[in-house]
Amino acid sequence: MSQNVRARRADVDSPGEGRGARNPNERDEMSFFSTLLTRLGLRKAAPTGPRESIEIYVGNLSYEMTDEQLRAAFAKYGEVRRARVIENRHTHKSKGFGFVEMCYRAQAEAAIRALHDKAVMGRRLRVNEARNGKGNH
Repeated sequence: MSQNVRARRADVDSPGEGRGARNPNERDEMSFFSTLLTRLGLRKAAPTGPRESIEIYVGNLSYEMTDEQLRAAFAKYGEVRRARVIENRHTHKSKGFGFVEMCYRAQAEAAIRALHDKAVMGRRLRVNEARNGKGNH
């Protein structure tokens, strides 16, 4: 094995040296800054609880609302797995309702509380947990 290859391998394999080396206090410092940003409201707290699929019914949507706009409205409250506006299969026009799938129950409940009966694009939304949704069997 050439000296060049051995030198590169030593950089990778040696704990505490080379590119992979980390300051033992680095993790504590990152945790401190992460907590500080969260408490100051500059960063959202990490979701707690089990990751599950919560499907939300959204009614009385504007007929001009797109999937992306629906996703953006709910993304303010947490991680959105999927958002879809239901369309007529022949005309491809919105039927005025849709579904949003969120990853965490706490975030879904916060979105429901915040957006139910709120005017979006000129219409008051009706928002609640879907009764026969994917995550609600």
